[in-house]
Amino acid sequence: MEHKKTLEQIEKLNDEELYDFLWELGYKQSEQIFKGKKSPNKYIDSFFAIHMLEAEVNNGGFDQFFQNGGNDFYAQNALFGLQNIEAIEFIKLLEKGIEIYKDTPQPHNERNPKFNSIDDEFYDINQDSKKGLSKLNQLQINYFRNNLNLIK
Repeated sequence: MEHKKTLEQIEKLNDEELYDFLWELGYKQSEQIFKGKKSPNKYIDSFFAIHMLEAEVNNGGFDQFFQNGGNDFYAQNALFGLQNIEAIEFIKLLEKGIEIYKDTPQPHNERNPKFNSIDDEFYDINQDSKKGLSKLNQLQINYFRNNLNLIK
């Protein structure tokens, strides 16, 4: 998918296309951040951070998110984004996860059983919506559709 689109082109994207477009922008920005450059758009950063949170938790739970550097790279941006999309249940889960991570450090590659209950809660509340997207995906799509000016 091409990186630059006009506002009119973005408005015409279906939900999955919009999600993919935002993901691509976020991925490109994250590459720049890892090279030590300043991010040009905190809203795109937060979109990508929520994507990474969801992908890591779905793949291996909050334990995997934190073991793979989630707290260092994504947690604060994800919290910012979750607040913007008003995902209160997810904010509470991520805050619990951060607390568990900070209070009970585990050796790398060793699962922390304290994450199990919030993993299950995350899976329960993030079930696919009617449109085939997860709840988090749909909340993000709705937010950006209503705030297209944030996509620069």
